[in-house]
Amino acid sequence: MAADFAIQDKATVQAISDPIEALVQKVVNVYESTHNIEEEKTMKIHWQDTAILFTDPQNEVLSEQGGAWQLVRDSVHENKTVENMERIFQTARDTGFEVFVSPHYYFPTDDGWQFRDPLGSAMHENHLFARTGALTLDGFSGSGADWLARLKPYIEDARPSWSVRTRYMGPSPMTSSCSCASVGSGR
Repeated sequence: MAADFAIQDKATVQAISDPIEALVQKVVNVYESTHNIEEEKTMKIHWQDTAILFTDPQNEVLSEQGGAWQLVRDSVHENKTVENMERIFQTARDTGFEVFVSPHYYFPTDDGWQFRDPLGSAMHENHLFARTGALTLDGFSGSGADWLARLKPYIEDARPSWSVRTRYMGPSPMTSSCSCASVGSGR
């Protein structure tokens, strides 16, 4: 749910952003003066000890028919989210990187939660990521909880490992968690 307020006064925006920008620059300057930045710019990634985690690669947020599409579409387009996800999946497949997928599901039993953060309330009210149950695929195919069709070939092949669904564990967005458990991974 998008915020329905905005700071209209440019002077107020400038008064807020200038000190923040100056502080960030000071932190960067201190860090750069105490670290060898050139050495740190190179990150070594190896398939033997690195994995890729995709969270919520589902219709609800990646498809124009998804229930949350109106909230995320600009970001998905601007960042080329789907294209980049597909590129990463393909690269992982080609290079042997382990892929973990953590889907977001909302089961009927989740209706019993007494405390919901704003996202949890929106999911409940709009049946986002809805599944009929944890042990059934009834109504799953093509639903908002289903994988985006373009990514299905990567997700449903034998390579990805799986993790437990994304869950919200309290009334604050800061208490959200992705509990990961490798299934089928040799590492």
